[in-house]
Amino acid sequence: MKRLSHLLTGALAVAGAAGPLAAQSGSRFELGGFGTYTRYDDALLLDDRIGGGGRLAWHLNRFLGLEIEGVYLGPSTVAGNASNGLHVGSASLMLGGGTRAFSLYALGGFTRLDMGTTAPYNYAENGFHGGAGFRIGLGDRLALRFDGRALIMPDDDLLGGSATHLLGSVGISYFTKPWERRAPPVEE
Repeated sequence: MKRLSHLLTGALAVAGAAGPLAAQSGSRFELGGFGTYTRYDDALLLDDRIGGGGRLAWHLNRFLGLEIEGVYLGPSTVAGNASNGLHVGSASLMLGGGTRAFSLYALGGFTRLDMGTTAPYNYAENGFHGGAGFRIGLGDRLALRFDGRALIMPDDDLLGGSATHLLGSVGISYFTKPWERRAPPVEE
């Protein structure tokens, strides 16, 4: 819980500085919150989970961005034992584009999954992810965001091999700068 409060404090500090930083360049920042649904690899014998999280993205231009994201998946019971919540952290490269009303993107990068504290799930693993999504604009600075990704853990400690988990999210995003408006072509 202490780590989560440090993460949130850091994210708020970065978000507070994001407006002035984005105004000095052609880039902009995205701050968002979301709900998730996670389906674990069947071999782990874990129930699917609902959770939530937050993200901070730095869009370098209309087509390229960098993003960090944290997800908390609530406690569950495994074989009669209470388990602490699972945590997912990821860093992604985003590619895509679109308009203020609708945009598509693909993303991929590094993922760390902390499985919890109850044996046999008391371990963390590193892997990678890939996915895609879209945004529907709600104005110049707000958008609904929908995305899905596969979390691939090549060396799952419990299985002794690879595991693939699926995660879908729905949330809202706030942008520090309005969407770029394209001027109509000038006729001569």
